[in-house]
Amino acid sequence: MRIEEALHTGRFQGELHKAHLNLLHTAAWLRAAISRCLRPFGISHEQYNVLRILAGAGEERLCIRDIAGRMVEQHSSVSRLVDKLESKQLITRNISEQDRREWQILITPAGLALLEEVRRDGSLELLHRTGPDELEARLLNVLLDRLRAGLAAPPAQDA
Repeated sequence: MRIEEALHTGRFQGELHKAHLNLLHTAAWLRAAISRCLRPFGISHEQYNVLRILAGAGEERLCIRDIAGRMVEQHSSVSRLVDKLESKQLITRNISEQDRREWQILITPAGLALLEEVRRDGSLELLHRTGPDELEARLLNVLLDRLRAGLAAPPAQDA
């Protein structure tokens, strides 16, 4: 569906404005689609992201700050995500021996098994294979990186 149809408008301030709205709309659509794929497993896409980060760390224990820095979406409530995952016995956490104020978090075998269940289900994989081909995806990645690089600088202020 074209962005004009999705937003019921054809009025944009220009192509860049249209692209920004299209990107925001597509991100929300993708987030909802991922949530639908994960719902049968009883986890949110944010919890899934934390589990993937911990699985990728292997035997290395991560603190909440490390997890937050690796999240796809910067999330202010990583501590709450960790609490929920711990209550589901998908992660464990222990006080750091180096810094007693810090928790070190590790994925459990149950957490790894859940990730494997999600992988075997195939719904997320199918979702990730939908859309542009490899060449188009590479171009999209270049354009998105360029967009973020351009937005990293604060806008000029008129004097």
